[in-house]
Amino acid sequence: MHHRFDPLRLRRVVALVLVPLLALAASGCGKDDVAVTTTTTDDSGDEPFPPVSTPPSFEELLVRSVGVVRGRVSSVGEVAVIVIGEHLAGDGSLPDSGSIEVDPPPGVEDGVEGLWILGAGDPFEVLSGPPTIDEEGVERLLAGEPRVPAPPTADAIRALAEEADLIVFGRIDATARDAGTVEVEVVIEGDAPERVEITRAEARTWKLPTDAPTYGVLFLVADGDGWIAINDQRPSAYRVTPVEDALG
Repeated sequence: MHHRFDPLRLRRVVALVLVPLLALAASGCGKDDVAVTTTTTDDSGDEPFPPVSTPPSFEELLVRSVGVVRGRVSSVGEVAVIVIGEHLAGDGSLPDSGSIEVDPPPGVEDGVEGLWILGAGDPFEVLSGPPTIDEEGVERLLAGEPRVPAPPTADAIRALAEEADLIVFGRIDATARDAGTVEVEVVIEGDAPERVEITRAEARTWKLPTDAPTYGVLFLVADGDGWIAINDQRPSAYRVTPVEDALG
């Protein structure tokens, strides 16, 4: 998938996401994902603590970037070499294929693979990359959509439940971005064993984090000895109480 890099479209998306948050921050109600600097004082009132700045959001990083690629680190030294597997966006200074040199970010290792937001430079600057980058969110931004989708609605939950043979909440240990093992903690509908092997439905695009276990609700359809997850969003977007309330 190759998106033509359109800074104007991205700025419109950023405005839709950041402006309401900045307004909330100004009123003292919003704190998440807003790049603000705050200064606090200790109880003695002598000297203020040093300013604390939040990291830039992915929306801001994309506006600053020269492009986004999916690739694998093939060597690390004074520079790191990334072999490009997929070119998602770029302003023309980033090649569509081949390999590129980047300034090695802290902790980068040979063989690391994933999405990379790159800044200008020779070598390129890594603005964000594995394992902390929100790949699904960045792909949504590149498609002109908000990074975080709206929470599942009650109607959407009921539609999934009509198709599902089993609905469970549990701990998900991913074995790939689209598969994993679920330790079942709550059975919402159906009869479930303590552990189930799941694979994401082919028509879905959400991805499972592979760096740490996650928790969430899965809508599952039986498939031989395994189960197919038909969730519209990643399992962590669903919570037990809203699902139970939607299903009555």
